Amino acid sequence: MQNGGGAVTANEMDEMLNSAFQEYDTDNTGYVDARELASLCQLLKTPLNTEQDMYGRSEVDLAVEKLDTDGSGRIELFEFKNWWLGKIVFQDNVGGTGGKLNKVADEGRNRLLKAKLARKQAEADAQLLANRIALLQQEEAKAWKKIQQTKVRACEILKTRETHERDEQSKAEHKFQEGETNRKAQESRFVQKQREKAKRQKAQAEMIKTKQASVRGTRQMRRENEIEMQRQKQADQERARYNREVVRAHEDKVRKDLQQHQSRVKQLNADGYEERVVRENSRTGEKESEVQSMEKQEMELIQRLQNAQMLQKEAYEQLETALSGATV
Repeated sequence: MQNGGGAVTANEMDEMLNSAFQEYDTDNTGYVDARELASLCQLLKTPLNTEQDMYGRSEVDLAVEKLDTDGSGRIELFEFKNWWLGKIVFQDNVGGTGGKLNKVADEGRNRLLKAKLARKQAEADAQLLANRIALLQQEEAKAWKKIQQTKVRACEILKTRETHERDEQSKAEHKFQEGETNRKAQESRFVQKQREKAKRQKAQAEMIKTKQASVRGTRQMRRENEIEMQRQKQADQERARYNREVVRAHEDKVRKDLQQHQSRVKQLNADGYEERVVRENSRTGEKESEVQSMEKQEMELIQRLQNAQMLQKEAYEQLETALSGATV
């Protein structure tokens, strides 16, 4: 990954990887097919070995197994960048430094030249690590930006849902009040009709009584009066019984409607509470998963940096060995 005048910058490397990845991610989903990994590495001039080992697996199979952990057949851009940079840094440190320095020592170059070559190689390795760290930091910033956007969107959805629930509850209460008003009006009209009917019946009975009284004598009139009194008493009893039944039915209906309303309100409150509990638990689980993923990412970065430093230390030891052999 050197270009004669020095190592590429993190931005240049990021643009190169994005451009190559875009060749296969034509619909801008942020994923490529795992089967296209070999072609993508070939495009980046880092081909994968297709020969199978003793277990029947090639370097392509191992790379796909490492990147496609969920078995979905897709590889994410950030995962590919991280894997590809780790692969390149490891290869440059293992296969590059020791071989070059040993060759210089075998040819009998002077110590100053070997020291300059070792310094340039170390600077290149350090630049690669710096570029990789900068790229990881850029990806982390993008991830945090997406997290913030997701939080804002979630808050907007919750506010919209709460507003809708309040509107629905207000509509239900308004509809209930209208029903109560209509029912009371109907009951009032029914009672008024019954009263008017009773008055008409009473007027008709009085007219009949008057006609009979004009024809019959005092005795007959007395008898008619007794009959009328009995009839009036019975009518009063019927009206009283009917009124009691109407009042009792109205009280039962009001009590049932109140119980149903209280039950609905209680159920709505319970459902809302359970939904908030589930939502809070879901948020907690998502945040814990994000923290675990970030901790894993941090440990991987530290481990890779330590591996690179160990390889660099081995390279210096090989250099000292080579220099010691040349001096003798």
